[in-house]
Amino acid sequence: MNNENNYCKSVYSYKSPMLFSEDIQEIQDAIIIAQNYYGSQRTGALDRDAYIEARINDLERVLNKFVTTPFKELPTPPKEI
Repeated sequence: MNNENNYCKSVYSYKSPMLFSEDIQEIQDAIIIAQNYYGSQRTGALDRDAYIEARINDLERVLNKFVTTPFKELPTPPKEI
């Protein structure tokens, strides 16, 4: 039972990333670039196109989470003297 609880905690847990708004924008841009790359790799083969569509949908799900998650703004780090 204890192993089951530890497994559930590890599988369903998440961590809050500490990112600046610029970092979040970079990640969103990277996801869009990856989606565009996969989209340009379609060849007409049903198996390959199904795989590509699945990857695009996975990336879309992650992108939607990034867009809809209310991130807390980190303060700007102090400039070094």
